[in-house]
Amino acid sequence: MTEAEIRQKCGWVHLPFEIDAVLATLPVPRFDVAAAHLLDEPPPESVFLWEACKKVTGGHLTAHDQDGVGCCVGEGFSSAVEYLQCVEIALGNEPEEYRPISSESVYGLSRVEVGGGRISGDGSTGAWAAKAVQDYGVLPRAVIGDIDLRRFSPQRARQWGRPWIAGRSGARGAVASGADGEPGPVVRGGTGGDRARLPGGGLQRSRVRSEA
Repeated sequence: MTEAEIRQKCGWVHLPFEIDAVLATLPVPRFDVAAAHLLDEPPPESVFLWEACKKVTGGHLTAHDQDGVGCCVGEGFSSAVEYLQCVEIALGNEPEEYRPISSESVYGLSRVEVGGGRISGDGSTGAWAAKAVQDYGVLPRAVIGDIDLRRFSPQRARQWGRPWIAGRSGARGAVASGADGEPGPVVRGGTGGDRARLPGGGLQRSRVRSEA
């Protein structure tokens, strides 16, 4: 399958320079550096992450369905966080309960807050999603304010993945809205910087972290 076909069917966009840029910001960018000792040890027996999921949740995790939207990057990274939760809880490192993760928020933050809205159409790149999860955290599949994130919404994935331009007259912090009046994921205005606009338009960067 070509890169164009992958993007059309799934949404992954190959941007090598963006990957290099994100890696340059990480103190330990590669697994072979972060866990070099593991590479020197004999290969372990087969390890299946779903065993941790079954121990924590009683069964397999629900499969992600992007429902026709090219948001596979958001689905993949939210799923990775779900598996990470299960492994940490199963190992006894996390006393918290397991929470499914909103893929729409990961997708929107990766495209807009990290990527700057530079991709037209659907799609994102894994490097942006990794930085979004690291810098801003994730949102659980729950009702947050007046936004119901309990089920995946393809419409919301596209809404939050669109950059919205606000304050064209110079008014800083104006709320950018779509045709349905729901705020977009990022507000830009005047000479001020960007700020995250997530569910209900009321979640700022600090709130995103607290919901992780």
